[in-house]
Amino acid sequence: MSDLSLNKHFTGRSEMRHNSVKPIGFSSESIEIHRAEKQTHVQRWAAHRRRLSLSFEKDSVNNDVQHDFDLQKIKSELVQFIRDKFMCRECTKFVAKIKNTDKRDESVKCHCGALPEEHKDKRFAVEFYNQGALTVKKKIQMGEIDEQWKKEEHIKKFQTNAFGKIDFQYEGLGGRKPAKYIRLSDDTDVELVLKLLKNHWHMDHPRQANLVITVIGGAKNFKLDGRRKEVFNRGLVSAAQTTNAWIITSGFNMGVMRAVGEAVAEAQSYTYDKNGMTHTLRCLGIAPWGYVLDNKSLINKHENGSWNATYKPSKVIEHGSLVSLNPHHTHFLLVDDGYRGKYGGVAEFRARLESKLAASDDPKLRNEAHSGIPVVLVLVEGGYDAIKDVSRSIEARIPCVVCEGTGRAADILSYAYHHYVTTRNHERIMKDKHRLILEDKLIDAYGKTWAERSDIKKEVANYVETVLKCCKDEKLITVFDMNKNEELDVAILSALLKGKGAKNLDQLHDQLRLALTWNRTDIARDDIFTMNVTWPSGSLNDIMTDALIDDKTGFIRLLLQNGLIMDEYLTAPKLRMLYNKATKTHHLREMLKNETSSKVFTLKHIGKLIQQLLDKYDYSEYKKDVDIKAVERNIEVSLGDENDKLMCPFKDLFMWAVLMNRQELAKFFWEHGDAAIPSALAACKIYDSMMKKLPYHDTDLRNMYMKNKYEFECLAIKVLDECNSIDPEKAALLIERKYSGWGNMDCLELAALAENKEFLSTVCCQNSLSLMWKRGIASHSALVPLCLIFPPLIFCVVKFQSLGDVNKELTPHQKLTTFYRAPVTKFTGHLIMYMIFLILYSYMLLFGYKEQVTPVEWFVIVWLITIIVEEFRQMFFNSLAETFKQRLNLWWNFSAFNRVDALVTVLVILTLILRFVSGFPVMYAKNVYSIMCIFLFIRVLREYSASSSLGPKLVMINQMLKELILFMMILLVFLLAYGISSQALMHPFRDFSPIIFRDILYYPYWQVYGEIYLDELEGRTDDCRNSSVNADGYPCPRFSWLVIIFTACYLLFGNLLLLNILIAIFNNVFNEIQTNSIQVWKYGIYFLVVEYDNKPTLAPPFIIFEHFYEVLKWFCQRTCCKQQVPDNSAELLNYKMTLKIFEKECVKGTLRKEQITEQEFLPKKLAFIYNRVDEMAKILEEEHMMEQRHFEAEQNKLERQQSAGLSESDLERLHESASFSDVGSLSGSDSFPQLVSFSQPKSISRWPSLATIKSLKAKMETIEEMSPKHEPVLPSAVLVDTSYNQRGYQAENPTAKSFEQQQLQDQTFASSHQDQKSKGSKGSRRREKKHKWMNRRYEELIDDHDTRDEQFSSLSHVPAEGQDAGVTMSRQIQKNMEELEIKLGGMNERLTGLEESMQNIGSLLRIAINQRSLFEGGRQPVPARPDPRQTIPVSHEPSLLTSVPPTVPPLDAFNTTDNDGHHVLPMVRNQQQISADSFPLLHPISVQNNYSTLLQVDTTPVPPTHPPTNPFGHLDSSIS
Repeated sequence: MSDLSLNKHFTGRSEMRHNSVKPIGFSSESIEIHRAEKQTHVQRWAAHRRRLSLSFEKDSVNNDVQHDFDLQKIKSELVQFIRDKFMCRECTKFVAKIKNTDKRDESVKCHCGALPEEHKDKRFAVEFYNQGALTVKKKIQMGEIDEQWKKEEHIKKFQTNAFGKIDFQYEGLGGRKPAKYIRLSDDTDVELVLKLLKNHWHMDHPRQANLVITVIGGAKNFKLDGRRKEVFNRGLVSAAQTTNAWIITSGFNMGVMRAVGEAVAEAQSYTYDKNGMTHTLRCLGIAPWGYVLDNKSLINKHENGSWNATYKPSKVIEHGSLVSLNPHHTHFLLVDDGYRGKYGGVAEFRARLESKLAASDDPKLRNEAHSGIPVVLVLVEGGYDAIKDVSRSIEARIPCVVCEGTGRAADILSYAYHHYVTTRNHERIMKDKHRLILEDKLIDAYGKTWAERSDIKKEVANYVETVLKCCKDEKLITVFDMNKNEELDVAILSALLKGKGAKNLDQLHDQLRLALTWNRTDIARDDIFTMNVTWPSGSLNDIMTDALIDDKTGFIRLLLQNGLIMDEYLTAPKLRMLYNKATKTHHLREMLKNETSSKVFTLKHIGKLIQQLLDKYDYSEYKKDVDIKAVERNIEVSLGDENDKLMCPFKDLFMWAVLMNRQELAKFFWEHGDAAIPSALAACKIYDSMMKKLPYHDTDLRNMYMKNKYEFECLAIKVLDECNSIDPEKAALLIERKYSGWGNMDCLELAALAENKEFLSTVCCQNSLSLMWKRGIASHSALVPLCLIFPPLIFCVVKFQSLGDVNKELTPHQKLTTFYRAPVTKFTGHLIMYMIFLILYSYMLLFGYKEQVTPVEWFVIVWLITIIVEEFRQMFFNSLAETFKQRLNLWWNFSAFNRVDALVTVLVILTLILRFVSGFPVMYAKNVYSIMCIFLFIRVLREYSASSSLGPKLVMINQMLKELILFMMILLVFLLAYGISSQALMHPFRDFSPIIFRDILYYPYWQVYGEIYLDELEGRTDDCRNSSVNADGYPCPRFSWLVIIFTACYLLFGNLLLLNILIAIFNNVFNEIQTNSIQVWKYGIYFLVVEYDNKPTLAPPFIIFEHFYEVLKWFCQRTCCKQQVPDNSAELLNYKMTLKIFEKECVKGTLRKEQITEQEFLPKKLAFIYNRVDEMAKILEEEHMMEQRHFEAEQNKLERQQSAGLSESDLERLHESASFSDVGSLSGSDSFPQLVSFSQPKSISRWPSLATIKSLKAKMETIEEMSPKHEPVLPSAVLVDTSYNQRGYQAENPTAKSFEQQQLQDQTFASSHQDQKSKGSKGSRRREKKHKWMNRRYEELIDDHDTRDEQFSSLSHVPAEGQDAGVTMSRQIQKNMEELEIKLGGMNERLTGLEESMQNIGSLLRIAINQRSLFEGGRQPVPARPDPRQTIPVSHEPSLLTSVPPTVPPLDAFNTTDNDGHHVLPMVRNQQQISADSFPLLHPISVQNNYSTLLQVDTTPVPPTHPPTNPFGHLDSSIS
């Protein structure tokens, strides 16, 4: 029994409030609380029993007592297990510590960190307080008190004294459940811990965990805000919910632990069962006991534990102080290492627990102590201890996910991971320059903390080695960028797949199960199902079963594509198991209640249910299933080797998916199965039948069934139209063919049963019905009555079809047979004979009815009997249903006129009894004859359905009659109220007589139609002027003014209100049916055609002869004259195979067209544009981040150079030949020591300051004034150093030319380039010549870069010469910095290109939005923003959705101009500053968050550390 029921026990008043020690077990108060809690589970039924005065049985009371006893036993076992197995640590002796690291704390503490009174031995505490704190401090300083303290001697183990449940006292939304906790020593065996978590705390309930996520990182000063918090919360919760994961943190109410707790609290929910409720998200906090704030409140007041311990969490965080527990964690392991006020002992314990959880990869050991659950570590920010934790996890082969962008440890590890390179020998190394940057990052992150340490360099070197060790194996570390549009749960899955490193099939199987849990078909397809892996038969069966149960269609498709054979997979036991996996509240179980009372059911029950839903279904294959008793013992019982496999697995799974209401899965199996059209129509019928079995109030499920039915009807119509467009003859064969798998019904019958009016109205169905209606007659139907009256016209006027035999004309006998057996001929003949019958019946009723039965009446009776016999033949001998109930149900629902025939049958039988049984008056039979006459004339309306004008009117009448019946229920209330009150006032002293019932209803009913009876209401009748009774002896009415008022109100409501409501209802029905009148008529034609196609050729009364003939023929076929059936099985098999292939190809074509239509749909196009823009944003973001990293590296080198001293000769040489980037490389030499300052830690902003932007803009304007207008600017990659001019070519003597000469030469070159540009394109030869020159100059640049590297290698040994040289060096560096800032203009071209891309995207999105506005109802399109520079007409043609106009209006929100009219993209300092108003084109579809990343383009100069890239590469495409 789960301990979830204990939650109910211990949510009451905390036992800590009681002073007396209670024995093990429950108190009387606890038992009452439990009974009150249990009452909530049966409250619904108990209330009903009390209403009915039904008492509970004694067994129920006994069960409560037994349940209480079981709960006491469970608690006793838990308490005994904890007291026997778990220990805590306490310091037994106080030894005062001389040095107190916390200067704010003046108290004297022990080496363990505890106060004197917090020790087991309280003697020193008494002495301490007697002498005083100052006296003790002096003795400590003078050495009078021994200071020696040893952990092994003074910290000892004791039985744990803190366990139970914590009731957090805080206000929050939603319900709360107490958290379980225990205090345990740091060396506790993790086997015992796992036993506690699983067997006693039941953390695997209700589902077993498939993943353990350990989150470590920033503590007190860390906080997640904005988008990063949203990404973290969504990804963590998604991963935990998908895999039912355990989340492990330190459990404190600070930093990343608080962020995890808040994420869990937002998504936390509970599952309920008979044992109680449990968390869906399990969050385990492993915290150090000595670092927990107010841990005294968690200590048990007695030995039985705290149920519940009251704890008030705090959000206050102070440096060096204790921290509160987070209230959103569900379980706590408080690890005690004996120290107080110190964070320690947790990392090693958590590492041992994680290693034990991930100890086994064998799924068979999943339920044992070696659980083999995958473990992943998630690092968010973090201190240097977090780096050690990551290293410890990497050593244990536990994969780690590093959240880049959160700061400190996470960013350090991500930088190291990105700059690790793999050599040809598959070795992972890092270059020295990146190693130096890594050291700087460590100093920036932890420099303040390490400032007081003696050897900082050694500390930095150790952590560098630790970081490099963590990144050594790239499979065990995954970097997740929090600033990108990605998901954390995907990164966790990728880390697990990388960390597992599948080497064999079993490991691939585990990875596949992991991908299935995450429902990541893309990862399974790309990383697991590779070309070099062969999956043996049956190896994917369990994965397929899980995919079916979890409703993961993508994985099922993937498994079928990679070797799984459905015929080999699906067996009867598996299908039975899938049906029994239905939830307790599923509608399928409600429908099966009539079949079985057992909780489990067999395929026999499923087959019977399908037969009820479809009216006809052959489930003979399901009848071979085992007995219900065997199923109750074991659901997976096999049927035997010969009957284990199922003949049509896709059809069986299709039926399972439909009954389970899994629409996407049903459509998938429909695609892969046979007989697509009848299968879709059968699904429509099943959904329609399940709708009728639903309770009336369950509208949600009813709407879902209706939607699913419509989807399958549309699929059937599309496939049929595709077939008809390719081959109409084969399409007709498909819908006319009888399908044995669907009750031997054809598509038309299935559509009629499901009331698929739209399907029956299709061209193919109507062509088939038209052919069936005439059945060989090619002439117009108007000739049929003439031929029936004068038969020789059949050979003269009527034309016949060849009916497949093209080369042979029909013989006269065949013509007669074809004519008289055609449904149109039968219809005409029956109509003519029925008209004669009505004339004869009317004559008999008016003139031929006598006291004795006349010959006319005898003839009418015989005619009526033949009509009744035909109805019985249609009911029982013209149906393929098996049982009498099914046959009767099919006949009753086939047509509404069949119900009229049933009533006529009853009246005929009643007439015969009244006419031929003596003792009844003669008029009784005539009264029944008169009633029957009405219904016999109503039967004529059946023939009106053949008319396209009159047929829909019959449907209107049917619907209006239903509405009229409901209206009469309302009118009856007013009628009775007025009739009774008025009669009571008009006849105040009337005696009881049956005539009163007539008067109550008679007068009010006719008053509705305008007959007021005003004389009777005023008491002025002719018979009652001088008497109190009338001529018949009834009392005369009296006048009452209240009757006049009642009459006025009744006429107001009856005549005006109710009748007008009825007229409005009828008008609504008329409009609804008139709109679809053609469809309604086509639907009714089917029933008329089928009815007369199955009718005998002769009409009543001659039909009796054909009945005799059919009986004789049936008898002969069953006895001696059996008809020999020709053996054409081979031809039939070929015919079926041809239709099967044809139908499958049409299904494939239909799905292909649907896919193309969806792609052309406007929302799909918008989604495509959105994805493309998102991908482009990611690429630009990655490029920007790389440039930012290079810039940070150069800044670090610059700061190190500013700290060094150089001679004047060195500065001259540097000025002549050294570039800025080369000077930076000198910092790595031994001659220039590194100086680190901890007083002012470096803080590199991602964006340049506002002052820097203004100065750069001013300098750029100065350069533009000196240079020709509209000069194209190259990217910053060309601007290498002072030895390279602005155009990127090398000077003749770079060591001799000054900067002014270089600038003059740049202006000359730019002027000549502008002149060439103004001339335009004069030929391809000049462009080719220019292109070759540019490539040659690029090669010279690379060669010169290598030469200057050799020159700087000689400068690496130049010694420093004092402070003056350092000052001079700083000035030179400052000058180089200014020159580099001037060259920022090279970024303008790249930003202009980005701006043009954004303009094109914005224009395309505006056009798409305008088109959507036009499609959605004629709304006005979104107007384009006016631009004074250029305007274009915006067309609304659909073709514009796939093309971009040659000129588009610029994106004004992002485009500004400088003084010269050049376009400059403004700098964005903070992403939060971008509002929705800044996105005039993108705001309507709310994609500004994705496009805002496109604007984060840093214009900070990036000095290259590698040879310069080809500056003219972007001109290749234009030149070519």
